[in-house]
Amino acid sequence: MASEFPSFTQQTDLISDASAVDINPVYNAIEDIVTATPFANYSNAETLAATKTLLDSDFPIQYLNPNGTNRDIELPAEAATNHAFFFVNTDTVADLVVKDDSPATIITLPPGQSAILLSDGTTWLVANVGFVGTTGLVIGEIYVQDNATPTAISIAGKANKVKVAIFDTNGESNNMTPDHTNNHINVTEAGIYKATVVGSVSGAGGDSDNLGFSMYKNNGGTEFPNVHTHRLMAGGAGDIASISMGGFVDLAVNDTIEIWAWNEDDTDNITIDDITLSLLKVGLS
Repeated sequence: MASEFPSFTQQTDLISDASAVDINPVYNAIEDIVTATPFANYSNAETLAATKTLLDSDFPIQYLNPNGTNRDIELPAEAATNHAFFFVNTDTVADLVVKDDSPATIITLPPGQSAILLSDGTTWLVANVGFVGTTGLVIGEIYVQDNATPTAISIAGKANKVKVAIFDTNGESNNMTPDHTNNHINVTEAGIYKATVVGSVSGAGGDSDNLGFSMYKNNGGTEFPNVHTHRLMAGGAGDIASISMGGFVDLAVNDTIEIWAWNEDDTDNITIDDITLSLLKVGLS
């Protein structure tokens, strides 16, 4: 796209000379914006074979491929002259490990992730993170609708919790592995996730029941206490109630995420009519 802004290239006196010196750079910058060329003019795309050490004179936009092996990226020493760097890991296998000049790790970018780093003159800071580059957000979901199979309770109390094992459908997913057959979601990318669980339960008849639900990882090994709820069901059949819980959780690669339930009062079974477990990555660990 040709520039629509004239340049002061014909200088005939000191006034126009001064105008050219001051105004031409402004016109050039505006032209960059109008033609969307900053990305082309100020970016570097590179496949790495070793640690990459950056200087303040290097391009701010860095598309870097660690080429199958985790690679270190060392930033310039902190100074007032630092500019921002925008990193994109273009590999599908290995990590980019961004470090300061000490060198201490600031952030690790798995394949497909991106981040902006800023310097305040004394410290490099992570300003923004793109979690999977151009491949979309990290999400996963499993659910069941109109279930009639009870979740059997053999002993009362949370210590005798049982896994909710009635999921029958994998929902939407990207960079995660929902597995309704095993009633869990498998995490393939570490980070901070927003967990959301919604559903409905039916009364089993008889006495009232105080039912508990919580999200765990790794086959019930670790509870997320912030993703937890109780529901008091009235006695007698026909009572249907909603349940919901959610929170932010720190997940590692290969964690499996499940829902577990228990009856605080007795051994009345729990019929979970509908339930959806969904995870959305919102940050880095």
